[in-house]
Amino acid sequence: MHQLGIKGFQLQEIRILNHPKWCVRLIMEGLGDFLKQQGYRELVSLGRTTFYEPQPYRTAASGQLHVFRGYDLRTIYLWREHHPIFGLIVDIRWEIQDSNGRRLDTAAIAQYNAVTEVAEIQEEYLPGNRINPEVSRLRLQNHILPFVRKHREFELPVSENIKATLEEKPLRIILGV
Repeated sequence: MHQLGIKGFQLQEIRILNHPKWCVRLIMEGLGDFLKQQGYRELVSLGRTTFYEPQPYRTAASGQLHVFRGYDLRTIYLWREHHPIFGLIVDIRWEIQDSNGRRLDTAAIAQYNAVTEVAEIQEEYLPGNRINPEVSRLRLQNHILPFVRKHREFELPVSENIKATLEEKPLRIILGV
């Protein structure tokens, strides 16, 4: 700040909630920094950010395949009574790697005869090769809510050490036309 002051910049205080697009970015950067400090691996692609856990969630094909659980994170804001309400969208992503750390697609997983085993780990299939009709509910209960509980408080990347707190309150947003 001192160097910018020398160059003619002036300090101006702003109310951060008057800039919700900036707040959304601060929330995402703060949470991302917090996760990376815990060893999560960040993958950014097509405007989405996924953080994969540092250790495999499970293994398949007698330990030859490593199944990593990841969290696809996006932040949003909605208006309620002229005030922004911020939300975090959390989706589960999976990454399968071989023992050399190479990412595998479905065709490569099939070469290990492990497609069904991986689908069971991901809770897509039930034992006996049956489709799991409760996969969404189980992912919410077994993966998303525990992730939120574990990472519920983190600092925003601003100078005043502002903490953000996640609430464990899932929302369903239904848009009508």
